Amino acid sequence: MKMAKYAKDTFDVDYIGFLDENLMTMDQYSGRTWLNEICRLWHESGLVPKPQHDADGRMTGWTGMYWSGTSHATLCTKEILKTMREAGCSHLVYGYESFAPHVLKTIGKGSTRATNFRSFFWTLEAGIRPVP
Repeated sequence: MKMAKYAKDTFDVDYIGFLDENLMTMDQYSGRTWLNEICRLWHESGLVPKPQHDADGRMTGWTGMYWSGTSHATLCTKEILKTMREAGCSHLVYGYESFAPHVLKTIGKGSTRATNFRSFFWTLEAGIRPVP
């Protein structure tokens, strides 16, 4: 968090991508506390993006910093996606290798056509762009 805050304050960075192998996996292994903690700290650090408007009400930019990461179709929940969006998550990259059941079975990641579609639409509903 200190590095993100430093990048914003020093270089006016407006986006950061977490190249963690899988944000949702870390959240799962932490007992669903890791992403909530990141989002809480994002708020506390003043990094949540907020629009700026001119005198005519037109958006001219924003304060704060958007962020993104990776996810797994079987691990996301509506609740954490909403929390992430409220903290400035703009998009999540999913490993949707396929939507074909026989391919998904061969790959063996544990996702199905249904979990892929579910995570895709939950992410959209939360206001985050899912990237296949």
